[in-house]
Amino acid sequence: MTETGAGGETKAAMRRALTLPADASQEEVNESAVVLMKKLRASSGAELTIANGLWVDVRATIAPEFARVCQEVYDAAVRAVDLNEPSAALAINQWVAEKTRGKIPHIVTPEATANLAAVITNAVYFKGKFCDPFKKEATQPKPFHLANGGEKLVPMMRQGDLQGAYRFGKRFEAAVLGYEGSAIELYMLLPTKGVGPEEILTEESLADLFVEQEPVELDLSMPRFTIDFTSQLKAPLTRMGMGIAFQYPGADFTPLGSPLFFIGEVIHKTRLEVDEEGTVAAAASAVMMALASARRGDSEKENPGV
Repeated sequence: MTETGAGGETKAAMRRALTLPADASQEEVNESAVVLMKKLRASSGAELTIANGLWVDVRATIAPEFARVCQEVYDAAVRAVDLNEPSAALAINQWVAEKTRGKIPHIVTPEATANLAAVITNAVYFKGKFCDPFKKEATQPKPFHLANGGEKLVPMMRQGDLQGAYRFGKRFEAAVLGYEGSAIELYMLLPTKGVGPEEILTEESLADLFVEQEPVELDLSMPRFTIDFTSQLKAPLTRMGMGIAFQYPGADFTPLGSPLFFIGEVIHKTRLEVDEEGTVAAAASAVMMALASARRGDSEKENPGV
């Protein structure tokens, strides 16, 4: 959604980072997003919700066309709020908590939203049952080998005679677990001894995941676990080539509403719960749109909102 509001080299850099076609029109990119969301939501057996939001400071001006695309293409809720007031952060957090079924209770603070021009939010919630659930009575405490060489005692689930679930690559083995009535799958990767997890997360390695191997019966042991992850994405997105979007001068978000806009930070949170029956997952992101000048211009004061 943020890419829709970018122009010039900023849009080009964002498309490279997001692996979007450089020569595609904005209409084509928007349509592909609609098709993808419809495809993901079509799963009858799993629960999947995808929500978008645009929170605009009452003193800022957002381009009407950008607001229209957010509403009509991305089904986003567009709201005018006073981002200098703690109530705005509270409203954003309540929205995220609602859309993620309480799995992510908050994503921003009043200090983080103060003096921003807008906040662009996304929230995803997924709940699915495994096609081949694990038997709870088979779960036993077992050692789990950590990336740093240590061990941790965890509740280890076990499932034997899995058909079509085994994958392998140059430096890993993997299991693919499907969900009832859904095209979504869970990929569990086991690096080869001496290989770190980050080393196998490459485009070349991951391509092997999607090649179905010769049919074998897989005897799978994997932990029952819950993971919470929080990150600020400015640094990794900059390493991916999107640094211009965080710079002023440099960033071009004129289609969003002002040549003074740039991204201050991107906050991301994820929660993943995997047990014998299936998976519950939630994720939320907040793109913090800042204004280059702390003092907003008179024209923006005269034309608040969207």
